Amino acid sequence: MARPNVSIACPYCEAQLDIRVEVQAAAVPPLKLHFPSPDALADWLRASGLTLREFECLPVYDWYRDEFEPLVAALRERQSSSGVTAS
Repeated sequence: MARPNVSIACPYCEAQLDIRVEVQAAAVPPLKLHFPSPDALADWLRASGLTLREFECLPVYDWYRDEFEPLVAALRERQSSSGVTAS
């Protein structure tokens, strides 16, 4: 296991310097879900047993919000126009 702090000596003044390197990274896995239309998303939701609200709580929804938001909005609009509550 790597040590979180490392001490080095300054080559000019020979003072001991404590160095700590912290790495922060955010990686998004490649998207394996692709829905060409709101109907395709609705079919997938029915097959998965997830509600639209549950789908929106998944991390993948946040990671690919730009792709999923128009599809979800279209499904919500259909649900509100048909009198079905958006669940």
